[in-house]
Amino acid sequence: MKNVSVFAGVLLSGMALNSHAADFFVGVEAGVAMYPDIKDRALQTSPPGAASSTARQDSSSAAYGIYGGAWLTENFGIELAYTDLGSVEGAVTGTFTFGPVGTTVSSTYKYASTALSAAALGGVKLGAGTLYGKAGVYSASVKNDTATGPGGSVTHSTTTSSTGLVYGGGYSYPFTKHVAGRVEVSIYDSVKFQTLFAQDGTTTSENITKVSVGVAYTF
Repeated sequence: MKNVSVFAGVLLSGMALNSHAADFFVGVEAGVAMYPDIKDRALQTSPPGAASSTARQDSSSAAYGIYGGAWLTENFGIELAYTDLGSVEGAVTGTFTFGPVGTTVSSTYKYASTALSAAALGGVKLGAGTLYGKAGVYSASVKNDTATGPGGSVTHSTTTSSTGLVYGGGYSYPFTKHVAGRVEVSIYDSVKFQTLFAQDGTTTSENITKVSVGVAYTF
């Protein structure tokens, strides 16, 4: 969070110094967040002695957010954003066989994340719109909920925070003088996730990719 605050302060200072020439914007976006697939890792946690094990996991989630900033010149801009990256759920199931009787034991997990980001924008005019790239920093929070044991009787919840780089790009198109739409791909690099079913505080670093469309009011 400290890195985002410092970077945001620098960007906002630049906005203040160039406010007479800035094209400000504020908007909303919606799309899809693609999470890492950890089914293979989940299978490694299957109960020992199981005759067979399977794992499933959602691969993506609906995502939405708000953003705002300014194009300080035709080719350089800044942006702050808050994004709810949604959540994905998964489960690992082990089957035990006792003679003719089979018993199934399942463990479930869920990851839900949000991110605050600050980024610099670099763009070039392409047709009536602007093709742009972005690079900056994020502060993310990932909540992990798990349930194990018979009927999910043992539950555990942890929240992991991390900061890192966010980068991507998109295309912005002005529908009217004050309304612009955009499509964008953003990658949150090395987001920290609580290691699956671990309760010792260990984490793994994975990327989350967001594909979104947005609409903004410009002034």
